[in-house]
Amino acid sequence: SLDKGLEIMYKLRGHTSGLAIPHFVIDAPGGGGKIPVLPQYVLHRDEDRVVMRNYKNEVFVYREAHLDQKADSKISVELVGKKNGNNGNGNGNGSNGNGASKKPKNFKENIDVPELIPMSKN
Repeated sequence: SLDKGLEIMYKLRGHTSGLAIPHFVIDAPGGGGKIPVLPQYVLHRDEDRVVMRNYKNEVFVYREAHLDQKADSKISVELVGKKNGNNGNGNGNGSNGNGASKKPKNFKENIDVPELIPMSKN
């Protein structure tokens, strides 16, 4: 589960050289890339899901595995929409360099995240 992965990463910090600490990522489908599980990539987290963005500012929903699911069942990660926060400076954070945030015309403060059904093994 995501919690177990975060627990392992937490325990590695302070006991392992910074260069030796692995990256904890979720592989987003459809060429979404590997999304690091770090605060700047996690948009929302609750008991059932994690809403994350990748380096292209695409938003994905990761459904948490629950104890009642089989260990070999697939975890659902789904692209839910695109957000364009890159202002062309290459860092993708939407900053204009003086600390103020510059938002694109189509920026939405809130996005609707559809409820996802866990994928079943056929």
